[in-house]
Amino acid sequence: YTQLANFAQQKNIPFLSATYPNDGGITANPFLVILNPTLKAHCEAIFSNILQNHGSKNIVLVRKPGSQEDKVATYFDNINTPDGKPLLKLKVLNIENEDFSMLKNALDSNKQNIIIGGSLSESFAAKLATVCSNINKAYPTLLFGMPNWENFSFVNNKPLKDYPVYFTSSYYNGKWDNTSKMILETYRNKYQGNPSDLVYKGYETVYQFINL
Repeated sequence: YTQLANFAQQKNIPFLSATYPNDGGITANPFLVILNPTLKAHCEAIFSNILQNHGSKNIVLVRKPGSQEDKVATYFDNINTPDGKPLLKLKVLNIENEDFSMLKNALDSNKQNIIIGGSLSESFAAKLATVCSNINKAYPTLLFGMPNWENFSFVNNKPLKDYPVYFTSSYYNGKWDNTSKMILETYRNKYQGNPSDLVYKGYETVYQFINL
């Protein structure tokens, strides 16, 4: 990744990073184009949704110790205080050793609670979601997770029954437009299966940048 970015800068040609989720530590390189939203962009999207739809509710960022978790907490703190004054009353709850017994103390049983799962750990995310599901009747909650949660087994296998978990996605295509239908038909005829989102994203990326 670094070699490609350096080569692109030396030769003054665009390097399109189609799948990598961050800048790989590369700075001051105007030829690097990151097509995936970064973790910071995901945090901005989550915050925007909460600010617009749940601003008056009890909002808690739940995290564990870790460098990635430090980044997430810093992103939300910076987003929440653009001018030094917080836009939301955002509490931060630090969980040690995945012991969620203190979670109830940060929640309000008389109003809906908004919980931001500020960790990329599958074990932490699964336990947090399970706890939230179990106490949801007494402490109504909406749980927002990180973008990598969409690959976690507790999300895909749906063991939490009727408790939804919300998270951002790096790519969304409703597949109702004519181009998407064409891709679906072509792919099925050639491979006898349905294309993944990466097929649609790859087509879109190549089409967009070749036409430029």
